Amino acid sequence: MSSQSEQSPVLNAIYERRSIRQFIDAPVDRKRLMEALRAASWAPSGLNNQPWRFALISDPQLKDELAGLTRYASSLRSAALLVAVF
Repeated sequence: MSSQSEQSPVLNAIYERRSIRQFIDAPVDRKRLMEALRAASWAPSGLNNQPWRFALISDPQLKDELAGLTRYASSLRSAALLVAVF
């Protein structure tokens, strides 16, 4: 197998990804957010019908209500913005 530096950018992104569960108290950059949503909307779907919808949630009360529905409550409460995908 070739070295990681010789791999495609896609494979590098897959191998180098990481999960973040602690967040800084800073606003989310709108330009980066919109680019991430644009990239997500390009994911393949059956018959290319692209049925997903994205909900951006920053309201603390709503985040707290959603946090009560999961065992990952502290991550949801501490994030500046939640992106729900339907």
